[in-house]
Amino acid sequence: MPYLDAITGPAMGRRYSLDADQYILGRHPDCGIVLESGSVSRQHAKLVKNGIHYLLEDLKSRNGTFVNGRLIG
Repeated sequence: MPYLDAITGPAMGRRYSLDADQYILGRHPDCGIVLESGSVSRQHAKLVKNGIHYLLEDLKSRNGTFVNGRLIG
């Protein structure tokens, strides 16, 4: 099963199992993956399954979304 590992911030060390086709990541408690950090927007990004891969889309977050240090939105 695919997973997402938190490598920094308050959730560091936590592993999120990815068993759904889509997740909203953010601070809001209704998000599929809740990230409790002041730099994370209420609804920050969307993770969508595309075949065997997942695509990450910024949801117009205030601080942007980064992948491997690169701003994606």
